[in-house]
Amino acid sequence: MHPEAIFISASLDGHPLPWVHMGARLTSITGIVDYRAGRYTIRPLSPPTVTWVPPDRTEVALPTLHVAPMNAAGCEAIAVASYNAYKMTDEHGAHGMAIHVVKYLHNPAIVFLQEVAPAAKPQNNFGNIATTLDRLCQDIFKISQVLYRWAIVDDIDPSHEARLTPRNAYIYNPKTVKLVEPTRGRATPMKPTWPEKVKGRDEYALTNNPGYVEPHQVSPIFRKPLAALFETVSTKTRLWVINVHLQSKRGTGSLYSDLRPPRDPRLRLRVQQMNLVAGFVKEIQKKAGAEANIILAGDFNEWKGAQSVFDPLNGLLLDAAVVTGMDPTEQYTLLHESSALGLDHMFISPSLASPSAGFEFEVLHVNTWSTLLAGRVSDHDPIMGRYQTCRQPGVVTNKQPPGVQPPPDVPMSRDTEVEGVSKIQVDSPSLSKQQVENQWQVMGPRRRRPPKKGRY
Repeated sequence: MHPEAIFISASLDGHPLPWVHMGARLTSITGIVDYRAGRYTIRPLSPPTVTWVPPDRTEVALPTLHVAPMNAAGCEAIAVASYNAYKMTDEHGAHGMAIHVVKYLHNPAIVFLQEVAPAAKPQNNFGNIATTLDRLCQDIFKISQVLYRWAIVDDIDPSHEARLTPRNAYIYNPKTVKLVEPTRGRATPMKPTWPEKVKGRDEYALTNNPGYVEPHQVSPIFRKPLAALFETVSTKTRLWVINVHLQSKRGTGSLYSDLRPPRDPRLRLRVQQMNLVAGFVKEIQKKAGAEANIILAGDFNEWKGAQSVFDPLNGLLLDAAVVTGMDPTEQYTLLHESSALGLDHMFISPSLASPSAGFEFEVLHVNTWSTLLAGRVSDHDPIMGRYQTCRQPGVVTNKQPPGVQPPPDVPMSRDTEVEGVSKIQVDSPSLSKQQVENQWQVMGPRRRRPPKKGRY
């Protein structure tokens, strides 16, 4: 943060100010200093001149973390990323996000997405969130030939506001990970998502996978933590994930105001949300064991100095940036009022922080370093982690014969279920007719007939 920052307003001679971005240097300014709207400003007699701008460093942000193939010891690297998509729709932001997922994130196994908005022209109660995610998965496939699926909660809240509100979602590579015991999680009415023992087996799954941790308390529809349980295809190890987007800082006072600390009317709600998430994590560790692999990530809308928000995680999860020894000056993910703020975080369980997991963590400054607004997909930078997972003794993998494409692990309907199959799968000429028909089947007792000839 830079509490001593001063803002440059319009020049007195009427000439426009130069375009600048992070790191630019200006000539000295002579003008009138004022204090208004909670911050210091200077109105120059004439616009300053830009003397130096840093080069576009987004290429430097290319990560070293990516999904690595299984080695001879039966271990592979699983990459997980979190990205605030900034109200992404099918017509605005989806294509740019696809480019970032491929070019900068290197097609991670799982991507936590926040602020995924309905399609530009919503047509049904589902709000066409599926249309936005379909477009994202299609564009990723066109760029990289990697086919992603998406997972969200099927929201049947009939209110207009709920249907048009951005929310959390996952996209994942089904060749690397799959959902465990996927179910239909509904927002209204719905019981809270909770780990419970699978009948007849000595293991635990989620009551709704994916599902909201707290569907009715504290949060509006688009601020609800979204939990899911994945399993790696090759090593059969499980990963519990929680995608959070805490209450915004709307209404928070300026960093430069007289009030110390600045007023923050929504801090109380963020603390309540974190208490609920901490309780959920504690329940996972209680039932699935202390060795359970857990990743909590997303847009927390809070920097780590706010102890009241992050204290509930003490003794449960560890900060990935601290575990990996990341430089604190590089942990920012957002630029706001001349300050570089770290609002996006990733917390991991002790099992992932162990030396055997070899956890790695990066913040990719692909937006804050961009010299052009057109090159920015979001106002947030993505964060990314990677860990090693190894095949357990006695585990038999479901490898397919060479040249045979495995069918979808859980075929589900795109418009009513929690797990999505991108339309690009239907359009892809590489899939057989039988595989296309399999993708249109619906899990459970309800069955949907395959589409008639010509529908796809």
